[in-house]
Amino acid sequence: MKVSVLTDEISEDPATAIELASGWGIRHVEIRSLFGKRVPDEDPDVRKILVDSMSAHDVDVAAITPGLFKVPLTDRERIDRHLADRLPKSIEFANAVGTDVIILFTPVLIDGPDEKAMDYFRNVLVRALDIAERENVTLALENEPICYTATGSSTSKFVRDLNRQDLRVNWDPGNVSQQVVEPMSIIQPHFSRVCLWQEHKNQ
Repeated sequence: MKVSVLTDEISEDPATAIELASGWGIRHVEIRSLFGKRVPDEDPDVRKILVDSMSAHDVDVAAITPGLFKVPLTDRERIDRHLADRLPKSIEFANAVGTDVIILFTPVLIDGPDEKAMDYFRNVLVRALDIAERENVTLALENEPICYTATGSSTSKFVRDLNRQDLRVNWDPGNVSQQVVEPMSIIQPHFSRVCLWQEHKNQ
């Protein structure tokens, strides 16, 4: 089992984040944003800072989360742009930092579910999975309250209905409403990664 941490949860400066993570005994990190810019939109020199820091502290990247397809469900133009542009750039970034796992999302629901729009997205996702397979990377779907796959039940059903064994799940129980209580067994057959949170409550 790999225990990893999002670098921007420690610091937006990847050198600082990786140095601190290494000092805490964490040898794997997940990359979401660097100096306030979501990958793969980082400034050109930032990637070298990241890779050099990883090498200096013997830390590797477990996954990247570039926000793929986290756009309004009805915005086909942006969905298409993510497939045509953001996915290839994300794969290139993943290769550069030495990981083969890219986290993605189902689109954001603005006016509730739209099954016709979801059918369009499913076709786009199949094409994305075909590209990922050719490039030897794994796409992992993360649940998110504002997205189509918000709960364990909806995520599990989406993955089953798509019927692609190469689509894995990046399960984040912290992204599920506290009012929704579901057994882990609903999603467990599909996930490859699990996010753990520590909740801090004011006393």
